[in-house]
Amino acid sequence: MGKITIREVSRQYGVTQDALRYYERIGMIPPVSRTAGGARDYQDEDLAWVELALCMRSAGLSVEAISEYVRLARLGDGTIKDRLALLQGQREGLLERQGQIAQALELRKMDQGQLLQFLSAQMKAGTRFGGALFALLRNAYARADSAGVRGDILNFLKSYSDFSSTAHIEGNLLRNLAGMADAMPA
Repeated sequence: MGKITIREVSRQYGVTQDALRYYERIGMIPPVSRTAGGARDYQDEDLAWVELALCMRSAGLSVEAISEYVRLARLGDGTIKDRLALLQGQREGLLERQGQIAQALELRKMDQGQLLQFLSAQMKAGTRFGGALFALLRNAYARADSAGVRGDILNFLKSYSDFSSTAHIEGNLLRNLAGMADAMPA
């Protein structure tokens, strides 16, 4: 293909120019070839790295894992085993995530009664969903006088397919729960 500008790469791959600069800055792609004036001048090899980074990202690999892979690859063939180990580790994480998604999709298929039965079994078995969010939801469900509020909580649980308890996800979910919290007795 030859030389192409960042604008053309952006259009070709559906990625903003800022994203391409960011990928280069954090090491998701190696430094891009430059013109004598310093402008990015993408060569075929640069485009191959962009494609690989986008492919890996769409497959669910973390930015850190992609950057590490690129770092190792740039060190040469002596890192092939390390790169393979990195990719195998990422594969295991993706398979685990796939299982979590499958479980969440099964939860979405449940009606309110089935979901309540599932959550009750989780509580009795001591394998409750972890984190502050789920503690809040369990307490809210237990205190709710209204069948409507209890139904809202169950529907809320069904509507989210990610049951991890990271601060970012909890923050987003807690903001969405603000309306339900207002309807609950003090």
